[in-house]
Amino acid sequence: MCALSAQVLGQNQIDIPCSDAPNIDGNFNGLEWRDADEVSISIQGGNNEIDVLFMRDSLNLCFAFLGHLQSSFVRFPEILIDVNNDQTDNWDDNDWWFHVSATDCEFRGTYGKYDSCMEVRNIWTGIPNMVMGGPQVDTIEISIPLELLSLSQNDTFGIAFVVTNTATIWELWPAGADIHTPSGWATAVITSCGPSGIQKPFNDPLEVFPNPASDLLTVQTPDFLDIDEVSMTVVDDLGRSFQLPMSSALGTITINTSTLKPGFYHFTIVGANQNLCTPFVIMR
Repeated sequence: MCALSAQVLGQNQIDIPCSDAPNIDGNFNGLEWRDADEVSISIQGGNNEIDVLFMRDSLNLCFAFLGHLQSSFVRFPEILIDVNNDQTDNWDDNDWWFHVSATDCEFRGTYGKYDSCMEVRNIWTGIPNMVMGGPQVDTIEISIPLELLSLSQNDTFGIAFVVTNTATIWELWPAGADIHTPSGWATAVITSCGPSGIQKPFNDPLEVFPNPASDLLTVQTPDFLDIDEVSMTVVDDLGRSFQLPMSSALGTITINTSTLKPGFYHFTIVGANQNLCTPFVIMR
């Protein structure tokens, strides 16, 4: 993980890091989400995963669901929020359901009530919609105002992430959670922002392009970095490291990523008193 401020503390607690507001447009940009943390939802018996990124800006909770939503399966993303984190065994009036498919839906107090669904909601954002016969969608970005949920800095709340076909399959993080039982959801902590309003996990960000990448990834490094004094590694979302062919010239590093499977990764530089990291996505 890149974000030191946003830690996944076992299966039952996450910290939501503070960052600049990403552009919620459905076009994933790794630079915009570089401060996010993530969890993964196992699908199809654990053979595949959908990554969920999360962070916040000064006004909104921000989420991105990445991978296998429509190209390999049919999975619609959902976010369940227990505002008071009272962990009841049944839904009550402070529990929220947010859903994105061909339309955007939300309801408070009950799961799966589709009466509110609209193509575009005016109180929160989920984009793009997944339209039958339209372009395949494997990335959906979501922004939910903190004010809508009556949440603010340092508050805690219950949360679960869901991908579903709305008929027969509901797959959740945390593992073993149930859509109808808030007591099994995780606890989320809204972390404080630094003095500037933004909490950066590393002292100098890296820039990567293209992102998403396919066979080649270019990393632009800070001017002060001496690559002969550091180690460079690509790590996946399970913490596995990959030593890939790399070359460097004129402040850039080119990485051959052709052997990586589609998914979410981090490129890290460690050493010489530097700890730099940036996320990127492989899509083919």
